[in-house]
Amino acid sequence: MSGEREPDAEDVKRGERLGLLRKAAGFKSQEEAANRASIERVRYNRMETGKDRFTSQETQEAVAEAFGVTSGVLLDYLRGHIELDEVLARRDGRWVERPERYHVLERFISHLEARKQDAAAIVVLRELAGDRKGDLTDEAEIATLWKSAQAESKRRDALFGLGASEPVTSPAPDVSNERLQALGKKGSGVEVVRAQGKRSRLADPRAVIPKAGSRR
Repeated sequence: MSGEREPDAEDVKRGERLGLLRKAAGFKSQEEAANRASIERVRYNRMETGKDRFTSQETQEAVAEAFGVTSGVLLDYLRGHIELDEVLARRDGRWVERPERYHVLERFISHLEARKQDAAAIVVLRELAGDRKGDLTDEAEIATLWKSAQAESKRRDALFGLGASEPVTSPAPDVSNERLQALGKKGSGVEVVRAQGKRSRLADPRAVIPKAGSRR
């Protein structure tokens, strides 16, 4: 189509998520999903490629009904506010509603994990959030709590843990000349059992190997 608007990164991401939901809902083709939603296949294709911004409320409701979810759940998923497993759980009646603070908190933690932030500090963040009596609905408040979690994680590491780069080593065996001489002193020999079954004490372990040219 001449003069058609090129989709931006957000449009493409939304289309990709729609395609994943379509497949998870059991539709093998775009045409099959379009037929169920009673919309044109070409238009549905434009939604999955991001060329259609999916702003029509009528279309949103038609697609949501075809996929077995509400339009609100569909839009939350397409905007990245919830994940595919939650959409399917809601569709199948397996979703257990949690307090709003956990929705905001889990989204915040998901962003931390996506950026590969300190996993130990994330565990502490969950602990601190669990101790809070009020609802955590303000992301700025959660961000402050995250800083406290990072500080607490470092404190625990300093008290109980070793740094990631600090190796745990065992002392090296003492093979110094002094140690070898001590082993060779009288009374510190090693008992050995000969073939005949008799015991003898070697005054000097080094005497086991005769020197070159010497006679035994």
